[in-house]
Amino acid sequence: MKTAKSIFHLLFGEITWLSGICLILAATIYITASVYFSLTKYIPVIAALVVCAFVFVNSYIIITGLTFRLFVRPLREGKYRVNSKRHMLWRLNWNFYSYVFLFLRQYLFYNKTVRYIFLRMLRVNIHYSTYFAETVDMQDANNLLYFGKNAAIGSEVLLSTHLALDAHIHILKKLIIGDNTQIQARSCIAPGCKIGDNAIIGFENLLSVDVEIGDNTRTGVNSIIHYGAKIGKNCRIGHGVIIDEYAVIPDNSMIEDFAHVTKEGNVSLRHLAASAEYQGICEIAQRRTVRSKSDVTVEALGQCA
Repeated sequence: MKTAKSIFHLLFGEITWLSGICLILAATIYITASVYFSLTKYIPVIAALVVCAFVFVNSYIIITGLTFRLFVRPLREGKYRVNSKRHMLWRLNWNFYSYVFLFLRQYLFYNKTVRYIFLRMLRVNIHYSTYFAETVDMQDANNLLYFGKNAAIGSEVLLSTHLALDAHIHILKKLIIGDNTQIQARSCIAPGCKIGDNAIIGFENLLSVDVEIGDNTRTGVNSIIHYGAKIGKNCRIGHGVIIDEYAVIPDNSMIEDFAHVTKEGNVSLRHLAASAEYQGICEIAQRRTVRSKSDVTVEALGQCA
């Protein structure tokens, strides 16, 4: 019995993936062929083929979204065992996402209207004004993703709502990005992150699981914010800052470049002036960000001590 169950779990993803794409392709080809034979009565064959190429691509995307709505239920946050019913539901969700993103990713990100329609069909909470660069790396697209109005996601930013703790445990968490918030290029935003309105996450930042960042807060280049850290509103985090797990930074704080913030609220400077890391971060900062002050001081952290 265990062997049969293991084989079923092993083949579930492959069987459902192939079945789904065959169904979607069959429906898309049928629609495209119908359009082609109708058009050839009135326009030249070459013109009909050009129109049909456009019809095929867009029909494929729309049919994928409609099929997803028919067969896939919304996901829930939680911790699930691999191959459980909830985990298989996530696999099914990812299958439909992959049908488009594996083959038509560039077209989808260049075409704002089609992208918006498709992501809404996948239950992503997104506004038409949300901006995505063409090389954004969305690990999944589901109802646990929230993008605010006029949010901007830069090139090669990685976004995910799922995490595998080990070979047996799978976690799903919401990822929330507020209104008018910018996520600059090559940053990594893990599941469970909550970023407020009007925030700026700098170039190549790493935000671990369950990080919270308040409204109007800005982080510099190459900062690392570890698991469960909380940063308040109106904060300014310098370049190359490391914030430890569960550290709490109060509202209106300013952290200078290359500081290390511990869980206890202690702040120490990392002496990197002669290192390659320092030089690299400074070069990136000069290219990517504009500093309003040349000397940043630490304020308000006394409240954490």
